[in-house]
Amino acid sequence: MSPTIIPTKVNGTPPRKDPVVSTLDQSLEMLETVPRYLEQRFPDRKLHIARLECANTDFRDLCRDYEDCVQVLDDLSRNPIPDLKRIKEYQELKLALELEVLEYLERPT
Repeated sequence: MSPTIIPTKVNGTPPRKDPVVSTLDQSLEMLETVPRYLEQRFPDRKLHIARLECANTDFRDLCRDYEDCVQVLDDLSRNPIPDLKRIKEYQELKLALELEVLEYLERPT
């Protein structure tokens, strides 16, 4: 099968986008934006997370909160003299955020 050549312009007008190619491009673009820690935590849900993040501002905010929480937890854990109380608090917050993410992921689309 030979590759399809899509012209950049025909008679000065841009070509119509192929819906299949466009959807694939959008999906790939979404995958690049999936938060790093959520991707590690839920690797089998990467595309679903990306789609939800693009479509739902509340979910996007939740993803940011999770990313921030995990980053702080990582930073606290690397401290030579770790603050165990704060680490425990952030571990609890991380778990609560993961449960909230799962609620979004389990909702019917």
